[in-house]
Amino acid sequence: MSGAASPEGSAARRVSHSDLVDGIHAGDRRALARLMTAAERDSLGVNEAIAGLQDRLGRAHIVGITGPPGGGKSTLLLRLAERCLSRDRSVGIVAVDPTSPLSGGSVLGDRIRLQELHSSPRVFIRSMASGGVSGGLAARTLDMVDLLDAFGFDMVFIESVGVGQGETDISRVVDSNVVVVVPGLGDDVQALKAGVLETGDIFVVNKSDRPEARATQATLRAMLELGQPRVWSPPVLATSALKDEGIDALIKGLDEHRAWLTSSDEGARRRTARTTERVRIIATQRFQAALRRELDSEALIELIRDSGSAEAAVNKVLNRVSERIRTRPSA
Repeated sequence: MSGAASPEGSAARRVSHSDLVDGIHAGDRRALARLMTAAERDSLGVNEAIAGLQDRLGRAHIVGITGPPGGGKSTLLLRLAERCLSRDRSVGIVAVDPTSPLSGGSVLGDRIRLQELHSSPRVFIRSMASGGVSGGLAARTLDMVDLLDAFGFDMVFIESVGVGQGETDISRVVDSNVVVVVPGLGDDVQALKAGVLETGDIFVVNKSDRPEARATQATLRAMLELGQPRVWSPPVLATSALKDEGIDALIKGLDEHRAWLTSSDEGARRRTARTTERVRIIATQRFQAALRRELDSEALIELIRDSGSAEAAVNKVLNRVSERIRTRPSA
């Protein structure tokens, strides 16, 4: 019998979030990719599906790769992944690229720069647009990390869009934070004092074949010694990602840092901090999204006219935002 498919048939062909969770348990990479897409789209019920994977979390070593643009983070990440594979470790990568403030689009250039890894069955790469979120992390970055962890990857790397004085969010959601610095940045190295100097677990002077590399290493070491005493003393390493130099020392540094986390209370503290940061990010972004909808609404001009003052209008907008958040359906 010919004709259009019945609604029942269409529903049967749709894959539920619970089916995708089962697929992750079974090691199905397509299920992993589809659940990630559902999370990025904030599909109804996806949060509950991801929450059902909590008992599979905590096995991966979660590593942040951050630093100023042009530091060679992607090439360094490529070399790190290659070394992990040679040591029989599987690798998940979440690469966050900046979103254009004009078009809202993103180049997602890491798909190109990391293409050498795509053929490996032990590597999974997810590129994300930052969505204009400050702090170097996209709204759903932590969900992507959790899904890769739950899938069973040994190493999960987050490459952020770049780091500035206030962009230290990544340090609160990873086990080990690698800060990549380029020789000859001058005042930009000094700016680290105001931002990430206290949050880096390992500092890497990449492009170490440049003549300024040793001076940059010395400057970073001096700055760290002048800072607040820390239980973990961050090493300052030199690498040349293009020449594939210094990568083994970086892997060793990451292994030593994870061993320290495991043997101290810091590992448990960071897991708690990751949950706290997730709550902060979700709450902040839901509020900002609701606020944008109110400020973009056609009723705003009328609300301002009826309020009589800017302060009264603000109070009404905030009340409406709160109501919008309270009545938001569970995603």
